[in-house]
Amino acid sequence: MFMTDISPWVTVLLAFGVAGLLPLSWPVTAVLLTELAGQSRATATGLFAVSNQLGAVGGASLGGVMLALGSFPLVGMFCLVTAALAAGVLCGKVQRAIASPLPLSPS
Repeated sequence: MFMTDISPWVTVLLAFGVAGLLPLSWPVTAVLLTELAGQSRATATGLFAVSNQLGAVGGASLGGVMLALGSFPLVGMFCLVTAALAAGVLCGKVQRAIASPLPLSPS
């Protein structure tokens, strides 16, 4: 997206769409965390909140560094690498949670 020449209004519409649709996954994420955490529900939700705050501050800081070092293409590569690492961690954690013998919901 950073390398294409698009209208500022298209950028505004894309940002509006992302900002409008992103919060829809938050309740699902909270339920998934509490289901997977077992007896450590408070810890899981607390870590989720802390990681959101640290991600906002740390991501903006690292994004600013990438922008200063290599302009927008480096910011795009940073986002791609970060998303790939996050997907790898998430896949590993979910696979382990699915394979665990603990029940996911109380019966």
